[in-house]
Amino acid sequence: MFEGLNDYQWINHFPSSYEITRKMDLFKNFSIMQKKFKKEYNYCPDTFLLPDESQKYKDHLESLKDTPEYDKDKLWIVKPNKLSRGRGIYLIKSFDKLDNKEPGVVSEYIDNPLCVNGHKFDLRVYVVVTSFYPLKIYVYREGLARFATEKYSKSAAENNLYVHLTNYSINKKNKNFDSKKKMADDTLPYKWSLTAFFHRLKKSGVDVDLIWEQIYDLIIKSILSAESYISSYTKDNSNKVNKSFEIFGYDIMITDKLKPILMEINLSPSLSLESNMDIKLKTNLITELFNMFGFRKHATATLLEDKKTEDKPDAPINPDAKPKLKTKNLKYIEPELSTEQVEKISEAIEKDDSLSEQESEKMMQLLYSPHREAIIEGLSEYNRKKDYIRIFPSKGSDEYFKFMKYDLDVNKKLYEYLYDDKS
Repeated sequence: MFEGLNDYQWINHFPSSYEITRKMDLFKNFSIMQKKFKKEYNYCPDTFLLPDESQKYKDHLESLKDTPEYDKDKLWIVKPNKLSRGRGIYLIKSFDKLDNKEPGVVSEYIDNPLCVNGHKFDLRVYVVVTSFYPLKIYVYREGLARFATEKYSKSAAENNLYVHLTNYSINKKNKNFDSKKKMADDTLPYKWSLTAFFHRLKKSGVDVDLIWEQIYDLIIKSILSAESYISSYTKDNSNKVNKSFEIFGYDIMITDKLKPILMEINLSPSLSLESNMDIKLKTNLITELFNMFGFRKHATATLLEDKKTEDKPDAPINPDAKPKLKTKNLKYIEPELSTEQVEKISEAIEKDDSLSEQESEKMMQLLYSPHREAIIEGLSEYNRKKDYIRIFPSKGSDEYFKFMKYDLDVNKKLYEYLYDDKS
């Protein structure tokens, strides 16, 4: 499918993006980064892959018995590798309760969650990657906070999923669930917008900006844990590296110490519309994504016309034209230019007295960059982002280059052009 894409076709997945969405692959890649970078990858609970690490998990449980903080009633959560919406999840207190025949993971249960009105919750954050070469990561400004339908208790029975799990698809089956309740009544409707949720936290004196800063860090590091795989697979399996995009649904828990914990990443997050809040959030999410990514209508007649004219020589460049360094008008410096066009544009830039030395330097830098197409697309995409926040590349994101295995050059050049101190 990827190899045969035409210019007017896109796919809403990257090859091998399951490297971060299948639970076993996510924790495997995270574990590799933890060993290499230690404390810098500290957003996941202790996790063991099943069935391969069953004995390792058993040995770990035995080793805990010799520690002062040993708790015989400590819970662990078991999740199947590929299932979603809470299916197949169960909690255990001992190794003999583990069914380790099916592929999956067993993770330390986070027993100190931050609670609102006594209820446990997690955050659904929508993350969009528009390219892995160069890497471009966006977070949508709005998302969801999803609550368990029964109040949290550390001593609650492990089979009471309405206490321990926050999956909306599970909790809406609880007899206590009432989707018509309003937040104005100070009762939980069990699903809030992120705006409402963080407003509530801010009123309680919580440093919301610090939490978001950690969430952005978590997102970037999790994607970088598999960036080398997905980037190489994308280039190997597609004749055009910018023909894919991906919406990831991040499930994040906040501890009572206000630390975000990554629970899982969903490959195809639910876009079902079950409420007015869903309609507003998810339709805007998709509409703005399509605009940002640059979808446009391609009529059959236009395609045929393009084929007829594709072999014609390039139109002459007017050397007296006034080049402008405006990201909203990138037509003057096109991604694809002949050598003759580059020379003529260069002469025009040098002759243009209306440009400052700084503007001229930036235009020259773009004109002669081997990554001109990637830079122009990055600028153009950013102008269409609306309610998306670009977290990579962003100011200061060069600190993440150390986590990247390959393809540093195009990422560095894009960053330098966007955030050079001279700009």
